[in-house]
Amino acid sequence: MRNLWVILLIAIPSFAIAESSFVIPREQCAWRAGDDPAWAVQNLDESGWKSLFGFGSAATRVWVRCHADLSPLRTSTDPSLQVWVEGAYELFLNGQLQGKSGNLATADRSVDTVRSYPVPAAFLNGGPVVIALRLAYRPYYGGIDTPEFRAGDSLSLRAMRALRALEGVDYVEVFAIPLCVVGVIGLLQLACFFLTALAETFSGLVSPACCQPSGALLFS
Repeated sequence: MRNLWVILLIAIPSFAIAESSFVIPREQCAWRAGDDPAWAVQNLDESGWKSLFGFGSAATRVWVRCHADLSPLRTSTDPSLQVWVEGAYELFLNGQLQGKSGNLATADRSVDTVRSYPVPAAFLNGGPVVIALRLAYRPYYGGIDTPEFRAGDSLSLRAMRALRALEGVDYVEVFAIPLCVVGVIGLLQLACFFLTALAETFSGLVSPACCQPSGALLFS
C-alpha cells in the first residue's frame, strides 16, 4: 500500500510510547439513559444502572460512570484522561467538571472524537475515582457510540490518537482508490462515446483509434 512505510514509521514508535497508557476496563463502568446532574457525584447508588457491555439505547441523553484507580499516573509528567466518543458531553471526576466537548443543549458534537483532559494531582492518591460522562446524541448520527476512556501521560495519549487517525486514513483508502479507478475508466469511456458520435456525424472522419477494436488498428 502506498502509505505503508509512512504508517510504519509513525505507528512503531507510537506503540512503544502507548505502553505508558491504559484503558479503563468496561467491567468497571455502568450506564443509564436519562439526564440528571446529580449522577455526577462520587457516591451514588448504581444498582439500577446497566453494564457498559450492553451499551445501547434509543435515548438521546445518557450517563456513563466508571470506577478507576488513577494512581499509576503519579509518575507521569502530564497525567491525562482521554475520551473516545462521538457525541456531545461533559466530563466529571468525583463530581467535579473537568472538561466538555460539543453542545449538550443541541447535541451538536465536535468532529474531534478523541480528546484528552489533564488529571489534577488530587485524583492520583490511590483512592477510587469516579469518571462520569454526561452524553447527548442526535439520532441521525447512526446510533449511540460506546465511550472509551484511556489514562496515561499526555504524550502517550497523543500517540494513541495518531494511531486512530492513521486507521481512519487506511479505511478511507480501501474505498477511495477503487472508486477513483472506476471513475477514471468511466470518464475515458464517456470521452470515447462522444468522439465516436462526432465521427459518425461527419462522414469524412474516421472513428477514433482509442475506441476501435485492436484488430481494426492492424488492418485499417
